[in-house]
Amino acid sequence: MKKMYIITGANGFLRNNIIRKLEQNSGNEIRALVLPNDSIKALDNLNCFQYKYIIQNRNLLTCSHQNILYHKKVKNK
Repeated sequence: MKKMYIITGANGFLRNNIIRKLEQNSGNEIRALVLPNDSIKALDNLNCFQYKYIIQNRNLLTCSHQNILYHKKVKNK
């Protein structure tokens, strides 16, 4: 069974490199989430499913079949 990884902010430097590391294992399924207006150029040639998203409810990211979620908490100003 494949492990599923959901990466938010996947077009950023840190998470992009996390995806590169995860894709080295063919047993991983990677879902890359980016904001609707953000560029996905950083995800070119990466082996991942790409999704545009807006999180209004953090509970929507909770799935019974996910293994790991990488998410950056943004501080409100």
